[in-house]
Amino acid sequence: MLLAAGVATGCSGAGSSPVTWQPVHGARSQASRFADQVRVQPRDLPLSKSETIIPASGGGTIGVLPFGGFSGRFVYAPNDARSAKVTLTMTNSGLNNVLNAPTPSPSQHPAIQSNGPILFLEAQVGGTKALTFQDGSYNASLRSKLFVPNAPYTMYLYFGKTAAGSYALGTASSDQRLSFASPLAGISIPRKTALVMEVVGARL
Repeated sequence: MLLAAGVATGCSGAGSSPVTWQPVHGARSQASRFADQVRVQPRDLPLSKSETIIPASGGGTIGVLPFGGFSGRFVYAPNDARSAKVTLTMTNSGLNNVLNAPTPSPSQHPAIQSNGPILFLEAQVGGTKALTFQDGSYNASLRSKLFVPNAPYTMYLYFGKTAAGSYALGTASSDQRLSFASPLAGISIPRKTALVMEVVGARL
């Protein structure tokens, strides 16, 4: 099954159990502490880093370039890029909520910090149509000295202002890494609506 804008299905990490997406209720709009940069596209911001690729139709990887103390890589599933003729951009904006996306409230997640999620990532599609990824089991990973070893983390997903679900990322390893199911599987990203991925949990 595919996850289109605002509709939750599931995906799973290679070698891990399938992930069940949980609906997000009561998400509230929250300006980041960089409020003067709200509504500016990530590619125009100096306070973020992006990688743009022409996605391979057979699947591949896209990097989370180092910024704000975070880095990583996401495997993306086979897709319809050959017919779509699109690009895929992954932006790491650290603590910057550059698209002013909704964020989970403290009542939704006890680990939410007073300034919101500890990491914002944005996946955007450029071209003439949406990019649709096949369902399957693929991995993603993040690394940061801000992760607390053995502490649990959760990712909340939004298409623009619409909540798309959440799932557990597991616990950070002793070397401060997270390995989890890639969100770039079983999903369709519209060309004009970013997929915002927000990581919530403890930080050093």
